[in-house]
Amino acid sequence: MAQSIERFVRKSLNPAYRLYKLRRRLRRIGQDLQYRRITADTRNLESLFLNEKLIRLFSDTSPRLHTRYYQDYVSCRWSVDEVIHRIHDHYRFLLDRFPPAALEALSRNGISLWSTTYADMHAEVRLLLLTHDTIRNEGEFQLTLFLNGTWSHALGFLYHAAPDGSHYPLVCRNQGCVGQFEQVRQFRKAHFELAPLFLLMDSLIALNAFIGLDEIQVLAPAESYQSRLGEERLDALYRQAFDPFHARVRTEDGRAAIHLPLEEKPLESIDRRHRKRTQQKRQAREQMRTEVLQRLEALSRPAAATLHEDAPLLAA
Repeated sequence: MAQSIERFVRKSLNPAYRLYKLRRRLRRIGQDLQYRRITADTRNLESLFLNEKLIRLFSDTSPRLHTRYYQDYVSCRWSVDEVIHRIHDHYRFLLDRFPPAALEALSRNGISLWSTTYADMHAEVRLLLLTHDTIRNEGEFQLTLFLNGTWSHALGFLYHAAPDGSHYPLVCRNQGCVGQFEQVRQFRKAHFELAPLFLLMDSLIALNAFIGLDEIQVLAPAESYQSRLGEERLDALYRQAFDPFHARVRTEDGRAAIHLPLEEKPLESIDRRHRKRTQQKRQAREQMRTEVLQRLEALSRPAAATLHEDAPLLAA
């Protein structure tokens, strides 16, 4: 408690932080004015949420309309009307491509995509609605790794439309939980030394395969609202972290694009001392992607509407 108070006081007295807060307040005033000028687009978005399937989807929560959507949402490059169009497009895509049973599962505890148990560790990856998280505006979906019931790493995204009409998940949150270092270390030691981000990205790759998408994009550090984290930290979160997935930076907008399926280096080109370990990691990741895809396919069958009940809700 004392540390939290001290940190708050230190931040409040920091001129750079106070300037950041002032700029944010001025930006929000501008967003408020812009929002009032686009009432027609707002009504279109609100009417979409009256869709019967989406009413069920949000039966236990509330869609973040109005201020929580258009203020500081995903990309600082988006105007208010662009934000509303992006959200509208995301949920339209959701209704068109997700099986009804998947929407039903999401409206409750989310979808348990994968789990494994070791002697003193239970790990699970779940697909959740980010609307359950009332603080952040970092996408609409969240892939979360739980270790012994506590969230350890989260990957937030929403479905984004390309100019040609195709879609891809735009990753806009990559965050580990403070205080989970020891849990993560123990899990990695037991599970082929795979970092949490690999498990979440492999789940997203399997989800892409399930709905027929062949690309993932990652938010550009320069468009993140978390500018107070600093350029170096943002670069680590949205650039370096995705290098193992062969992410290529797009010159037009600075986002990193990951094309699927992933191309792996031939084992023969890997040092002999690391070859066996690399092979084990690849096999574990491939097995995980297969299991996630099988679970999603099972969920899409009419008789599988209760699949989401196979695991209890894990509180973050």
